[in-house]
Amino acid sequence: MKIIQFLFAWTIVLLYNASLFSQGNYLKNGQNALGIFGCYESGKDYSAISGSASFSMFGNFDFGVSFAKAFFDRKLALEELNALEIAPKITFHAIKQDLNMPLSFSIFASYFYHSYISKALDQRNMQMIGNGYSVGAMVYTDVNFSQSITFQTSIGINNIAETLELSVVGAELQTSSDDATYYNLGFSLFGDISPMTIIAFHPSVLLYRHEPILIIELGFVAIIGE
Repeated sequence: MKIIQFLFAWTIVLLYNASLFSQGNYLKNGQNALGIFGCYESGKDYSAISGSASFSMFGNFDFGVSFAKAFFDRKLALEELNALEIAPKITFHAIKQDLNMPLSFSIFASYFYHSYISKALDQRNMQMIGNGYSVGAMVYTDVNFSQSITFQTSIGINNIAETLELSVVGAELQTSSDDATYYNLGFSLFGDISPMTIIAFHPSVLLYRHEPILIIELGFVAIIGE
């Protein structure tokens, strides 16, 4: 089905904002923190909004989950097609920038689940779901503008594998799988709005199969101990 091919073309990276950045990027070694982020994503034929929450241990381990909704420009049997996603994630910041190390390095892994929503599916007693995993790595570095404002640049690589399943009344009609590797270039501006609270703004461009995807993320990180 053409719609399956279309969804693979873009939902392989659908709503996966949580994989691109972690609040541990803003923390020092030894800091524990809670963070919330909101994200807007725009690509060819779709857009998405999402929110995420995460907990950081010692500035090195992040545990989080994101929830998202996507809106597709393309129709399914003349009806609107949307998608919902949940994606838990873990990140390990293996190297932290300091006086002797000019770069930071992190690795991450995530599972994600998509549920597609359309009147065209409901009218035919059909459902379409997707699930998969992602693993990747990121290198980033900080430049301090002042005591309270920092500029951070980052580059990352990510591999995603996904399976899409189309079924009717519990009977499987079609299952398709695909995987892809993509690259992410971005920067952040972040700073203290109080001694224990950080605000971060992170725009980035995802390069996927020669097509750019714009991602804009805004978040708050509350340090709860060191």
